Amino acid sequence: MRRQELVGYIGVDIGGQSTRVGTFDERGRLKVISFKTEPDFKTECERIAEAARQLLPKGIKRLAVGSPGPLDWRTRYLYDTPNLPWQNVSFAQLEKLVGCEVLLDNDANVAGLGEATLGAGKGKRFITGFTLGTGIGHFQVKDGRIYHGRLDVEAGHQILDPNGPECGCGQRGCLEAFVSATAIQKRYGVPPHELNDPKAWEEIAFRLAQGLVNAAVFVCPDAIILTGGMLARGEMLFGPLRKFYNEMLKIYPEKFRPPVLAAKLGDKAGKSSDRLCWLRSWATKRELSVRLFSPKSGTPNEGFTRSSPIRKGGSLSLCIYQRLSCRLAISPSHATFEG
Repeated sequence: MRRQELVGYIGVDIGGQSTRVGTFDERGRLKVISFKTEPDFKTECERIAEAARQLLPKGIKRLAVGSPGPLDWRTRYLYDTPNLPWQNVSFAQLEKLVGCEVLLDNDANVAGLGEATLGAGKGKRFITGFTLGTGIGHFQVKDGRIYHGRLDVEAGHQILDPNGPECGCGQRGCLEAFVSATAIQKRYGVPPHELNDPKAWEEIAFRLAQGLVNAAVFVCPDAIILTGGMLARGEMLFGPLRKFYNEMLKIYPEKFRPPVLAAKLGDKAGKSSDRLCWLRSWATKRELSVRLFSPKSGTPNEGFTRSSPIRKGGSLSLCIYQRLSCRLAISPSHATFEG
């Protein structure tokens, strides 16, 4: 494909600690501006817009944001998320600052779609997985489509122990309250990359295995994929995790147990986030069978069964839900997985 087709689109990765704004230049090189996530939402939007204009001074075609949830991707509304300092805010106001359409989805969904199409889930019909970071995100992707419920799925807040530690969401004993980077820092006094106690990692792996087994028995995917910076701990985490997962998951014959895989597009030391890096690879994919859904049609099912290729280089914004002529919704609010 022509490198010029990469130009003009912005991807924004918002995390609990930092925000990264990225694009590709005419030579196909990834350019990223990072800054600490702002405590004030208006200031955050202004800094995103400033970074976007700095990266693309000649104009922005489209901008897409990956953010922790819960959120409504249709209205671009972010609810009271436990991992960001804002409550009940709309990214629609960002459009006024950047002068182009703004898309929003859960950052875990974006990472999951990348893994499904180009990473560890490539060639598999149905994958699910978790992002291991400041919080614990969750995604489900079937037949190249993100599954959206009424809001985004939040299996990081499944309860493992109702008497467990308090989670930022207000519940006790969530998966996130046991295995997120925030939880590890709180319990062991150091961040995951500095934690070298094998016993501590066994405790973390045990709780994570509980969450993975729950995901396996609820939807029985072709694979469960883990992504995020915590994967850098390698066998410190995966050794005990494999052991506990196989011990707990008894209902399926061994050959039908969903394998647990490490992401191929995940965060790596010294490189930008997966949700920015796989954008370029996505841009080279010539077509993907997707479902069409117009939020303005008034009928959620209208056009939902139609399949259409994405133009070569089509939508280069991070969430990749936009063709040049229509909005692509990977799944409407009430969609369920057929067998």
